[in-house]
Amino acid sequence: MERIDCEHCFNSEFYDGDKLRCKLKKCNPKYYEDIFDKEETDRMKLPNDVIEIVEKCGDFDEFSEEDREYIVAQIDELYEGFFEDLSVINVAIVDEPEGKHQGYGQYCDQHSVGWTGDSFMGTYYFPTEDDRYLAIEYYC
Repeated sequence: MERIDCEHCFNSEFYDGDKLRCKLKKCNPKYYEDIFDKEETDRMKLPNDVIEIVEKCGDFDEFSEEDREYIVAQIDELYEGFFEDLSVINVAIVDEPEGKHQGYGQYCDQHSVGWTGDSFMGTYYFPTEDDRYLAIEYYC
Protein backbone atom coordinates (compact mmCIF):
# COMPACT_ATOMS: atom_id res chain seq x y z
CA MET A 1 0.00 0.00 0.00
CA GLU A 2 1.14 3.50 -0.81
CA ARG A 3 1.47 6.06 2.02
CA ILE A 4 -0.17 9.44 1.53
CA ASP A 5 -0.07 12.76 3.42
CA CYS A 6 -2.87 14.26 5.47
CA GLU A 7 -4.92 16.41 3.09
CA HIS A 8 -4.80 19.33 5.53
CA CYS A 9 -1.39 19.63 7.17
CA PHE A 10 0.65 17.32 4.93
CA ASN A 11 2.62 16.13 7.97
CA SER A 12 1.00 12.88 9.00
CA GLU A 13 0.99 9.92 6.69
CA PHE A 14 -1.68 7.28 6.16
CA TYR A 15 -1.94 4.13 4.16
CA ASP A 16 -4.12 4.29 1.06
CA GLY A 17 -7.76 3.90 2.02
CA ASP A 18 -7.42 5.41 5.50
CA LYS A 19 -8.94 8.73 6.43
CA LEU A 20 -7.20 11.60 4.70
CA ARG A 21 -6.94 13.74 7.81
CA CYS A 22 -4.70 13.16 10.77
CA LYS A 23 -5.96 13.40 14.33
CA LEU A 24 -4.23 16.68 15.18
CA LYS A 25 -6.72 19.26 16.43
CA LYS A 26 -5.76 21.68 13.68
CA CYS A 27 -6.79 19.13 11.08
CA ASN A 28 -9.95 17.88 12.75
CA PRO A 29 -12.99 19.84 11.50
CA LYS A 30 -14.92 18.76 14.59
CA TYR A 31 -12.90 21.28 16.63
CA TYR A 32 -11.86 23.81 14.01
CA GLU A 33 -13.16 25.27 10.78
CA ASP A 34 -13.20 22.98 7.79
CA ILE A 35 -10.29 23.41 5.41
CA PHE A 36 -12.63 25.02 2.91
CA ASP A 37 -13.26 27.84 5.43
CA LYS A 38 -9.53 28.47 6.02
CA GLU A 39 -9.27 31.20 3.39
CA GLU A 40 -12.33 32.94 4.83
CA THR A 41 -10.91 32.64 8.34
CA ASP A 42 -7.62 34.20 7.22
CA ARG A 43 -9.53 37.01 5.52
CA MET A 44 -11.48 37.74 8.72
CA LYS A 45 -8.41 38.72 10.77
CA LEU A 46 -8.06 42.26 12.06
CA PRO A 47 -5.03 44.19 10.75
CA ASN A 48 -1.89 44.77 12.80
CA ASP A 49 -2.52 48.52 13.11
CA VAL A 50 -5.48 47.70 15.38
CA ILE A 51 -3.02 45.86 17.65
CA GLU A 52 -0.70 48.86 17.67
CA ILE A 53 -3.50 51.22 18.73
CA VAL A 54 -4.68 48.93 21.52
CA GLU A 55 -1.17 48.32 22.85
CA LYS A 56 -0.32 52.04 22.64
CA CYS A 57 -3.45 53.29 24.41
CA GLY A 58 -4.18 50.47 26.84
CA ASP A 59 -7.49 51.35 28.49
CA PHE A 60 -10.43 51.88 26.10
CA ASP A 61 -11.34 55.12 27.90
CA GLU A 62 -7.95 56.55 26.91
CA PHE A 63 -8.46 56.01 23.16
CA SER A 64 -8.76 59.12 21.05
CA GLU A 65 -12.03 59.55 19.18
CA GLU A 66 -10.13 58.89 15.94
CA ASP A 67 -8.66 55.61 17.28
CA ARG A 68 -12.08 54.44 18.51
CA GLU A 69 -13.69 55.20 15.16
CA TYR A 70 -10.91 53.40 13.31
CA ILE A 71 -11.18 50.23 15.42
CA VAL A 72 -14.98 50.20 15.16
CA ALA A 73 -14.72 50.67 11.37
CA GLN A 74 -12.23 47.79 11.05
CA ILE A 75 -14.46 45.44 13.05
CA ASP A 76 -17.63 46.56 11.24
CA GLU A 77 -15.96 45.97 7.88
CA LEU A 78 -15.33 42.33 8.78
CA TYR A 79 -18.15 41.66 11.25
CA GLU A 80 -21.04 43.91 10.26
CA GLY A 81 -23.44 44.75 13.08
CA PHE A 82 -21.19 43.60 15.94
CA PHE A 83 -21.63 46.85 17.88
CA GLU A 84 -25.44 46.97 17.66
CA ASP A 85 -27.00 46.94 21.17
CA LEU A 86 -23.58 46.50 22.76
CA SER A 87 -21.47 48.69 25.07
CA VAL A 88 -17.70 48.22 25.11
CA ILE A 89 -16.17 48.12 28.57
CA ASN A 90 -12.55 47.58 27.60
CA VAL A 91 -10.24 46.05 24.97
CA ALA A 92 -6.94 44.17 25.12
CA ILE A 93 -4.64 42.07 22.97
CA VAL A 94 -4.29 38.49 24.27
CA ASP A 95 -2.36 35.43 23.15
CA GLU A 96 -5.12 32.88 23.71
CA PRO A 97 -8.92 33.21 23.59
CA GLU A 98 -11.34 31.81 26.14
CA GLY A 99 -14.91 30.62 25.72
CA LYS A 100 -16.71 28.85 22.92
CA HIS A 101 -15.59 28.83 19.32
CA GLN A 102 -17.92 30.98 17.19
CA GLY A 103 -16.56 30.26 13.70
CA TYR A 104 -13.93 32.01 11.58
CA GLY A 105 -11.46 31.98 14.46
CA GLN A 106 -13.66 33.96 16.86
CA TYR A 107 -14.42 33.00 20.46
CA CYS A 108 -16.90 34.25 23.04
CA ASP A 109 -17.01 33.91 26.82
CA GLN A 110 -20.40 35.29 27.95
CA HIS A 111 -22.69 35.04 30.97
CA SER A 112 -26.07 36.50 31.89
CA VAL A 113 -26.39 39.17 34.57
CA GLY A 114 -29.32 40.50 36.54
CA TRP A 115 -32.22 38.60 38.02
CA THR A 116 -34.14 38.38 34.71
CA GLY A 117 -31.16 36.94 32.83
CA ASP A 118 -31.80 39.07 29.75
CA SER A 119 -28.60 41.14 30.04
CA PHE A 120 -25.16 39.79 29.27
CA MET A 121 -21.52 40.51 29.97
CA GLY A 122 -18.60 38.84 28.37
CA THR A 123 -15.51 38.97 26.24
CA TYR A 124 -15.48 38.45 22.49
CA TYR A 125 -12.22 37.49 20.79
CA PHE A 126 -11.39 38.48 17.21
CA PRO A 127 -8.35 36.95 15.49
CA THR A 128 -5.60 39.33 14.38
CA GLU A 129 -3.04 39.10 11.58
CA ASP A 130 -0.25 38.24 14.06
CA ASP A 131 -2.21 35.22 15.39
CA ARG A 132 -3.19 36.88 18.65
CA TYR A 133 -6.68 38.11 19.56
CA LEU A 134 -8.40 41.41 20.12
CA ALA A 135 -10.44 40.81 23.29
CA ILE A 136 -13.46 43.11 23.65
CA GLU A 137 -15.09 43.13 27.05
CA TYR A 138 -18.75 44.13 26.61
CA TYR A 139 -22.15 44.54 28.18
CA CYS A 140 -25.48 44.17 26.36
